[in-house]
Amino acid sequence: MGELSGLKSVNGIAIDLIYNPRVTDFLNMFSRQGWKTVNGSEMFIGQAVETFKILYGNISEDVSPLISETFYSIAEVNL
Repeated sequence: MGELSGLKSVNGIAIDLIYNPRVTDFLNMFSRQGWKTVNGSEMFIGQAVETFKILYGNISEDVSPLISETFYSIAEVNL
């Protein structure tokens, strides 16, 4: 993958939908140029939470963050 010498940015965000590996060549390339980087874990966890809601019905708003935290903890160990 080529360098991005013309794309230096303090405020830029590079998003890669891949979650494993957590840091891809794409994200490394942008990170070296000062960009904030985000991998695909956020979308992966968001999809898991929404699937949980579909399978088990709507859940109350006070329980939803707990489910998200649980999925994040599982992903942290397993991805």
